[in-house]
Amino acid sequence: SGSVLNGTGMEGSIRGIDISNRENVVIKNCVVMNYEIGIGIQGSNDIDLFNNTIMNNGAGLPVFDSMDITIENNTISSNDAGIDIINSSYCDIFDNAITDNTGGIDLHISNFNFISHNDLTGNYDGIYLSNSSNNSIINNSLELNTNGIFLLFNSSGNHIINNTANSNWDYGIYLEESSNNTLSNNILNFNTIGLRLEDYSSGNKIINNTANYNWQVGVYLHSPDNILINNTFCSNDEYDIYNLDMDANSGDNNTCNETENWDDDNSAGCTYSCPLMDCNCSTCNECTFKLSRPECSVVTLTKDIKNYTGKICIDEWGDGKTFDCRGHTIDGTGENTGIYTDYAENLTIKNCILTGWLYGIHLYSSSNNTLNNNTIYDNENGIYIEFDSDYNNIYNNDIGDNNKGIHLSTVNETYAGGIKTDTGTYRLVYFSFGFEAINNETDRNTVMNRTINYLGGGDVLLVGDGRDDSENDELYDYYADSLDNNGISHTYWDTDLNGSPDYDDLIYYDIVVWFVGDMYPDEAEQEVLEQYLDEGGNLFITGQDIGYYLIDEDEDDGVFYSDYLHANYTEDVTESWSLHGVDGDIGGNLSIEIEGGSGADNQDWPSGILPINGSEAVFYYDMIYPEFNDIYNNDITDNDNEGVYIEYGNDNILNNNFVCGNLIDINILYGDGNSGDDNACDLADEWNDDGINGCRYTCSGFPGICDLNQDGIIVKDYNDLMSAYKCFLGIKNCNGYHKNWNIMKQEYECFTNNK
Repeated sequence: SGSVLNGTGMEGSIRGIDISNRENVVIKNCVVMNYEIGIGIQGSNDIDLFNNTIMNNGAGLPVFDSMDITIENNTISSNDAGIDIINSSYCDIFDNAITDNTGGIDLHISNFNFISHNDLTGNYDGIYLSNSSNNSIINNSLELNTNGIFLLFNSSGNHIINNTANSNWDYGIYLEESSNNTLSNNILNFNTIGLRLEDYSSGNKIINNTANYNWQVGVYLHSPDNILINNTFCSNDEYDIYNLDMDANSGDNNTCNETENWDDDNSAGCTYSCPLMDCNCSTCNECTFKLSRPECSVVTLTKDIKNYTGKICIDEWGDGKTFDCRGHTIDGTGENTGIYTDYAENLTIKNCILTGWLYGIHLYSSSNNTLNNNTIYDNENGIYIEFDSDYNNIYNNDIGDNNKGIHLSTVNETYAGGIKTDTGTYRLVYFSFGFEAINNETDRNTVMNRTINYLGGGDVLLVGDGRDDSENDELYDYYADSLDNNGISHTYWDTDLNGSPDYDDLIYYDIVVWFVGDMYPDEAEQEVLEQYLDEGGNLFITGQDIGYYLIDEDEDDGVFYSDYLHANYTEDVTESWSLHGVDGDIGGNLSIEIEGGSGADNQDWPSGILPINGSEAVFYYDMIYPEFNDIYNNDITDNDNEGVYIEYGNDNILNNNFVCGNLIDINILYGDGNSGDDNACDLADEWNDDGINGCRYTCSGFPGICDLNQDGIIVKDYNDLMSAYKCFLGIKNCNGYHKNWNIMKQEYECFTNNK
């Protein structure tokens, strides 16, 4: 009862509990952790396991060659494999919480098992069947797995009924090489694809299922002779039904709008059309989906969202949308992000209560947005404004009891975008962005001329190594024109047409200019370039994704990037498209832009690098700050550290904010031109209201602290309330407090005894 079996690690301890060749055994109320196998059952019958916790093992609960195993009300988490049923039958698996395992419930060569009322979250596959038939999968909840239910390799005759498989990263239900199954009354919403039938999956009956709001397709049919009856597939982003072959599958009485190669019997498309999408939502994924849809300009939250454990609750906005929480709460568990925007504009977020997040609201490179009338408390960062998030309006929010109230920041490191290396054997120049994106011809000509001169001049081979001939053709002119404009002749090699050059193709040239678009030199090409450099060749290589593929995606053998390019890959996306030169050979006094203008305008992921092993930087990315944000009439109180923290930011404006009771009320670390007036605070670091030191008002002396008329009456003082109202309207002289909403709100809270 509550006993803990704790191994020394997966390789140090083999099995926590071993049940081999046994009958009529009950295991209950145990905690089994840190074994290679948590509880292992083999060759046994009539075994009952309930109320156990099985966690952090290699295999949590494998069952081999057994029958009549009951697995009830267990918590199985953070194992490599959760429950593995192998060559076993008549097992009952129900009422278990199975989370964050590589596999949730896996059946291999196992028939006639019953899987019901389990909660499967955060696994790779929620329920996985391989060569397993005649099983019943009923009333399970599968959320935030990679796949909800996955059938493979001759898994037939299974009944998959009344399951909810929502918000899985890939598929709600996936079948491949699995036929004659019955899928009925399942809900498959907010996945990438709700239901997918792949090769050799025929004779399946798909009845009364719902697959709505999926990010690509409701049901994808890539196998023949399946029947769809009385299903609802609506509001999926690309297709409600995608049928690879018009005549391959059939059905009737379905509801859908967008189809490819699908007609119900005697109907064009589905028998019934989907109703118009309503723009109300009650879950994170429903809100996110509807905010991305063109049908919804305003999305309204209709109920509280509690204890959300996913990475981001509200995400994937379309520009110009309004999200109105109508006073409802979006509640996290102390991590991740409540509301997130990236590269979004003209959004409005209002009337939300956000609590329990790492970031309550996170604006990432998002400008011209409005955040108003939100209550944001008990988060690490109440509102986090990052990178070039500019011209946002943040007003009338109540921000308290966070670690930091409003936090403006950017990346705090300086990244190189170009480096040069002279080893004595070869010279090399590497740009972690595409040279073709330099946005004016004069700068391109200058950079190319200086680069070729640094590399020593001579015969030039230009190699186009983009993803295909089309990309090579698009980029070629930028390089050829820059060489020609400098009087530098060259030979061109297109890898899509001619294959990759060998060492013998390179050695006749003094300089190789190698551009890759958004690709990278593969391992064979790396070996050729290494040999060429070892023999005294010189290289100019440029592309935004070289580091990503060679380092993050492990396409480098560990030698080329560090020992030949002499680079340390530090950041996938710098979020900066402006660079300044720092050396005397190539960068000089140049300031260049790599977006817009006459350049290729193709840099979505300019990478950050640092020089190592004797190389030197030639360009650094400019740091980008959040700028020109208007922060006014907010109540920012009782945060553990800063109330307003401008870690990095320029020209932001703070007016009429009540910033009190924080460890530091307003703190400016780096930035120029931040200004404002009529704020109340006690502790300010590097902040001055216009013309004075610190804030214009102290917290104790701020008008409206429950006694505007200074008559000693605090609660339900009608005179105080009316004075604040007259100040707000400007019909009373209130020493510059015309239209100061903070005073009005403050006195109303005092009047109602809520302050």
